[in-house]
Amino acid sequence: MHREVIGELLQSSFAEAVTEKKLSPAGNPRIEPQSIDEGQDLRYTATFEVFPEVALQPMDSLELDRVTAEVTEPDIDAMILRLRKQQMRYSPAARAAASGDKVTIDFLGKIDGVEFAGGKGENVAIVLGERRMLPELEQGLIGAQAGEHRDVTVHFPADYRATELAGKAASFATDIKTVEEPALPDLDEEFCKDSASPRRSCEIARGRGRQHARELEPEPAKPQQDGGHGKALPGQSIDVPNALLESQIRDMQIDAMRRSGARMSRRRPRASRSWSRRGAASRLA
Repeated sequence: MHREVIGELLQSSFAEAVTEKKLSPAGNPRIEPQSIDEGQDLRYTATFEVFPEVALQPMDSLELDRVTAEVTEPDIDAMILRLRKQQMRYSPAARAAASGDKVTIDFLGKIDGVEFAGGKGENVAIVLGERRMLPELEQGLIGAQAGEHRDVTVHFPADYRATELAGKAASFATDIKTVEEPALPDLDEEFCKDSASPRRSCEIARGRGRQHARELEPEPAKPQQDGGHGKALPGQSIDVPNALLESQIRDMQIDAMRRSGARMSRRRPRASRSWSRRGAASRLA
């Protein structure tokens, strides 16, 4: 019971003290009791950081550049072309393989005559020129025809992800099973239905593409907001409390890991700038 009463007194008296002194704590205080025994006056020391004062430039003297995002017809054409490429169709080619073709192969790789892990594959489809395989292997298949056998020598880079193969030369015995040439789908009503939704025309699909392109443009408000904050705080060095920095760093790490799954290092300078802008924004609101 005594501990509970002391805890409540510490909390209430601290709140009264910061209100009386017109302070704005930036985090929880560190309480160091000096006298909490029964029959004695309660005495303690509270250590905490406070929000810094942010001095803004006069608003009537600021000049801001308005950033706009314009979506043009060529932007829409480029967006539709990307959609068509996503639905690329392939058909058998009665010729030798060229860049852009899709070849399906069986392969067996050896180093100094010995097979190695990951060096064997069957019915592997490769689009030549996309560089999803080793460049020398893709290049070695240029000019090949269906039914042909080729031996291709490749050199693994020194920084290859499989360290046991890095810097080594390998010979791949390849059997080319098919060679297919690409063709973009026709820009007709059928394609537009597939790219938008059933019963939508190509004109409606272009409208949807226009909206999608706008969504990919940089958000105008963001650079304007950053520019405004920079001009409202010219040359100011704000001593940001560590409690706020740590909180901002955690938020940035969580956001970065949510998007990439990678473990991020602490970024104090960026967090400090971010808080400074938030402080200015709170003053401008």
